Amino acid sequence: MSPNLRIAYRFLTAKKRAMLMSLSCIVLGVGLFIVTQATTKGFEAFFIRTILGTKGAILIEDEIQDTMRSMAAGGYGSDFEVQQKEGRKYIQGIQEPKLVIDALKRFPNVVAVSEVLYGSVTINSSFKSESVKVYGINIDDHLRVSQLGNQIVRGDLETFRTSPAGALLGKEMAHRLMLDVGDSFTLETSGQTRRYRVAALYETGVSDIDRSWLYLNLGEARSLLKKTTGASFLQVDLLDKDRAPQDADHMSEVLHHSAKSWQEREKSWLQAFGALGYSSAIRCRCSR
Repeated sequence: MSPNLRIAYRFLTAKKRAMLMSLSCIVLGVGLFIVTQATTKGFEAFFIRTILGTKGAILIEDEIQDTMRSMAAGGYGSDFEVQQKEGRKYIQGIQEPKLVIDALKRFPNVVAVSEVLYGSVTINSSFKSESVKVYGINIDDHLRVSQLGNQIVRGDLETFRTSPAGALLGKEMAHRLMLDVGDSFTLETSGQTRRYRVAALYETGVSDIDRSWLYLNLGEARSLLKKTTGASFLQVDLLDKDRAPQDADHMSEVLHHSAKSWQEREKSWLQAFGALGYSSAIRCRCSR
């Protein structure tokens, strides 16, 4: 054995208890770091899958119009004016969804687009009343931009597809209202009340969605909300979802509508996940 190895071995075995304590602390710190990172990354991946599966990679929303102001040119008394952009005006919703959808499908990274009509209503069961959010969809289009088909836990989508009065309820909403597949309930808005039947229950894993989102067929939602034309937003699915910010900027410029990528919509959550990762790494380093 070389002198260097003998010296190292002597120092390691001189204080076995201290060495074992130090080694145990290092192993524990590294183990906690691995567990924390794995948990954080796992929840982040689940959160991203859920967001993409429910809200899509990009949402196309309000129409954008540039506001103009006139400035006289050519001196005092001249009738010549120059138009200058002063700001932007947002018009709620999408007035011509079909035209916008046709334009979106020409983007190479776009896989599918779903037209959605949104509104707030009151749901009444035999046991309870609550305020919920109604989303009117074309089910076949929406299945292409979401994971709704994989989130059904009771009932089936065929009943919803073929029944104008069918509705899809979140599992938590149904539990709070004591409703099950086949049960009837009423929706109330703008002084009118209509009766519907639970076609299926879905579960995304996100409590805020499962207890407050209710899906109707688009035609029925238009009649209920008294919105015969237009759409609240368009949900877009992409081939490469990491390119969503660049595609959203391009879509907004070309289509003159607000376009938000999933990274922009969930920026605060993504920053929180990043901060958790850094903090666990710092704690592990300090423990060593």
